Parts: sequence; C-alpha cells; structure tokens
Amino acid sequence: MNEQLRNIGGISLVRSIKSVISQGNIKHYAIKIESYNSRLHKKLESLWPFGIVELSDGILKAEYIVKPNEIDEFNIKLSKLDDLNNAKLREVVVGF
Repeated sequence: MNEQLRNIGGISLVRSIKSVISQGNIKHYAIKIESYNSRLHKKLESLWPFGIVELSDGILKAEYIVKPNEIDEFNIKLSKLDDLNNAKLREVVVGF
C-alpha cells in the first residue's frame, strides 16, 4: 500500500479501502467511511463526484470511487471533513 493510502487509512472516518483491479492494474479504490454525526450528510454528498451516501440505523455511511491519480486530492478533502467531524463530536461530548 502506498503512502497516500496509508494517510487516508489513518483518518478516523475511514473503515476500509478496497483496490479494484482490472487486467492486473488498479483501476480505482473503493473507500468506505462511517460517522455517527448525521449533520455531515450534505457534506458527504458533495465530498466527491463518485460515491454512495447512506443513513442507516443512526450511522452515516459512504463509499467513494477514487482513481489512483486522484488520491491526494481526495485525502485533502477527506481530512478537512474528518476535522469537522471530530470537532462536532467534541461539541456533543462537552455539551452533554
């Protein structure tokens, strides 16, 4: 796994990274994320042009299709969202 994927794998929202391979080459990655913060729903829908966003049993889930040459851009966007998610969760804990 390359350094960019290790960075994405270290983000708290990320649950799994799958490599989609065709004829021996990686065509894209399927990156699955989860959050208990349902207020992120719209942000997840606009995070990346290719993906699926679902709210199920109080868990916000998304899976994005990212090409290998787009990993850096995706990592930047996802890192910003992860910071927002963590800040919102801290608000809930402190406010409780």
